[in-house]
Amino acid sequence: MRRKKLEISVKDTGIGISKEDQRKLFKLFGDVDSSSNTHGIGLGLYMAKILVAQFGGEIDVTSNVNEGADFYYTISLEEENPKEMQKN
Repeated sequence: MRRKKLEISVKDTGIGISKEDQRKLFKLFGDVDSSSNTHGIGLGLYMAKILVAQFGGEIDVTSNVNEGADFYYTISLEEENPKEMQKN
């Protein structure tokens, strides 16, 4: 079987995330600047990181304050050989 990587990204035009807060995002109960109108307990992105890691992937974000954010993740996929698929 061959391995391929799948990358999926989601980009928004929101308030952006500071570099300091980006370091906290994927940690358990990672709380970011509360002066914005965002709510959460810091569990969702931590769980996403664990799930993506189970598939041999990585999750990350690129962002600047007042410029939105680009969240992306990659996972490893196994591509079956067409001959092996015919056997099943």
